[in-house]
Amino acid sequence: MKTVYKLLKQKFLFLLFLSDYSKNFKFFIVFFVFLNIFFFSCKKEPNEVGLNFKQNLVSSFKVDTLTIGVETIFIDSTRSDENSLQLLGSYFDPIFGYTEASFMTQFFLSKTNVNFGTNPIIDSILLCLDYQYYYGDTSLSHSVFVYELEKDIFYDSIYYSNLNPDIYTPNKICIGFKNFIPQPNDTALIIKLENSFGEKILNLEQSSFIDNKEFIKRIKGIYVKVLPNYDFASIISFNLLSKRSKVILFYHNQEDVTVKSFTLVFSEECARINIFNHNYQQSLLGPNLNNDTLLFLKGLSGSNVRIYFPTIKELKKYMPFAVVRADLILPIWEDDYSTTYKPPSRLFLMKKVNNTYNFLPDYNVSSSFFGGNMIEGLKEYRFNISRYIQDLINKPYTDEYLELMIYENKISPHRVVLYNGNLKKIRLILLCVK
Repeated sequence: MKTVYKLLKQKFLFLLFLSDYSKNFKFFIVFFVFLNIFFFSCKKEPNEVGLNFKQNLVSSFKVDTLTIGVETIFIDSTRSDENSLQLLGSYFDPIFGYTEASFMTQFFLSKTNVNFGTNPIIDSILLCLDYQYYYGDTSLSHSVFVYELEKDIFYDSIYYSNLNPDIYTPNKICIGFKNFIPQPNDTALIIKLENSFGEKILNLEQSSFIDNKEFIKRIKGIYVKVLPNYDFASIISFNLLSKRSKVILFYHNQEDVTVKSFTLVFSEECARINIFNHNYQQSLLGPNLNNDTLLFLKGLSGSNVRIYFPTIKELKKYMPFAVVRADLILPIWEDDYSTTYKPPSRLFLMKKVNNTYNFLPDYNVSSSFFGGNMIEGLKEYRFNISRYIQDLINKPYTDEYLELMIYENKISPHRVVLYNGNLKKIRLILLCVK
């Protein structure tokens, strides 16, 4: 009987440790109490029953008063090459200031050894960019410029979001311009390029069309940017790897007036670089950077929030115990502009040790276990970081903290302000068992 009880008890404690929710915790407590009553009631010595029951009963406790250190930090740059989306646009947000996004890209031949015939003459050349989504107010127009790259970019090189485009376009050879109001529900943004650029492609020597390696030696790519817009405008995301994104040449030959076409494509092997620019002057973020009452999160290499637990080691005196759940609760501060520049549906959390980012052990369990999604009704985000907290208590980590960021912040323009004031604070609630 004792052996069976011990096995069931061990299994119970294991399941309890893996339990995600307090309702499961309560169930297991009741179940364990039942086990104790059942097994010890079989004993003949009634005076020993209560004693053994008290000795074996699992005790639990909650901790919700830990000190949490927080601060907003600017991100100097982030790696921005070969991302899944390319971003374009600019706007001014009184909370976060001015934001601008532009991009560089190569394009390839859709087929090699193409022959445009005798004396090809350009009719038109179009740049097509497949809309994906927008952020901000799309009722305001953008003025977009397309420049020819004069310096090579490379697929196998690393580029960062603070790249200086002037290095790659020293002569500012503008090959396209369009004033447009974003239509994100449309199929594509179409920009007519200068015929001179199309003629340059048609008149390349035949060796340029042997393969793409030879082609990009002559046609290095394009830089696409917008005129600065200091209004409540938007940033648009485009999918260059979509079949709708391409460059189309329309041409005819001197002896044959029939219009022909040839397509140049964006492929996964094309170098693609996002470039972001932020200016926090005349914003709420600038003077409030060191104020821990408001915390600012912005994607596109904007700002993150550093989180640390300076008193967490004090829990060692209660050891041994298991952290069943650790809810990090992050309340949202709704500002006057958050209806236009909406908060993201999800945040992300990583630990940083010796200046190196690492996933939390809780993230490796599952996304549902880890959390990070916005809880609409409560206007807050929640993470379960129980395994991380258990490790932090047990192990002598040094120079370690968490960094909170916008989910997919390399391509997400979203922003959000978190509140850490008198009415609502960032909290860590621990549910533990001994």
